[in-house]
Amino acid sequence: MNGTHRALNRTLLGLIGLVLIAAGAGSLLVGTSRGFAQRWTDGGTELWASIQERLDAARIPGTETSWCTLAALALLVIVAVLLVCWIASQGTGRSNQVARLEGSDGDTVVDTAVATQAIKAALSENPQILATSVQSWRTQGRRTGDGAENQRPNPKRCLAR
Repeated sequence: MNGTHRALNRTLLGLIGLVLIAAGAGSLLVGTSRGFAQRWTDGGTELWASIQERLDAARIPGTETSWCTLAALALLVIVAVLLVCWIASQGTGRSNQVARLEGSDGDTVVDTAVATQAIKAALSENPQILATSVQSWRTQGRRTGDGAENQRPNPKRCLAR
């Protein structure tokens, strides 16, 4: 996993889902109920007239442009910059090392290429496997990178020693 906040992602997906459900229900009502469709059309016409009045009242002197239009454009630019920054921050956590063990005699590093070659060699005879790939990711809460902190002791393996 990378550093993306799961709760924020799930909240945003839930809200987007609710908006899409509401839009679908509204579309269904507009398509099936003549009374609702007429109220929808009347309400949209009134809303558009109100927006036009407010834009006309907030014009920049000597131009056809409204302050509201410039504010909306500035807001969209800020949102676009923030989205680009968010996209650029995604994908962190990838590593080219599967394991790293530091010892008194030196460091032992197992590269991702070792795991890739081992898996490809093991699966090369199987005609059902068309392609393989290996990726390694840095995770939080690990000091040495050898996975020992996250594994529970296996009693069968301990007895076999």
